[in-house]
Amino acid sequence: MMKRRGFSLLELILVIVLTTVLTASVVSVYLTSIKIWNAGEDRTGLRTSLALSVDMITQDLSNATNISLENVDNSLYFNKDGLGYRWYLYSADDPGQAYNNDNISYDLIKTVVNDTYVYGMGTVWATGIQRSVFAYANNLVTVDMTATKNSTIVHVRTKIRPRN
Repeated sequence: MMKRRGFSLLELILVIVLTTVLTASVVSVYLTSIKIWNAGEDRTGLRTSLALSVDMITQDLSNATNISLENVDNSLYFNKDGLGYRWYLYSADDPGQAYNNDNISYDLIKTVVNDTYVYGMGTVWATGIQRSVFAYANNLVTVDMTATKNSTIVHVRTKIRPRN
């Protein structure tokens, strides 16, 4: 009688199927983990840039005089230390400054305003802004911003009472 060596065809097919299912499961878990990690990094980056922007706006307004809003382009103007400043949204995809396209992502920019300003010039404080609203009433400035990156959306809203 001859001893049986090796595996039968059924055993080989079963091992191949089980290995494929196990490998697919591990790859699926890995890809899901990477997607969740990237979404967390996007959210953290957006929150950090918006928080820094709001902190800078708060610092600016704490010593500001002559605060005003430009309703046409939703810009925040103020004077500080004898200079004029402006916070506004910029996008190279919106040269007409229409601010009415939800598909355009804007940069939040702070610039020094002398006699005039150049659209797009200044320091970029946040990117990926989809919507930004500045409101000023009863010596209270409301800042309301929404930023997106990939499928992550972050919303920040705060009220600032200028000291001056």
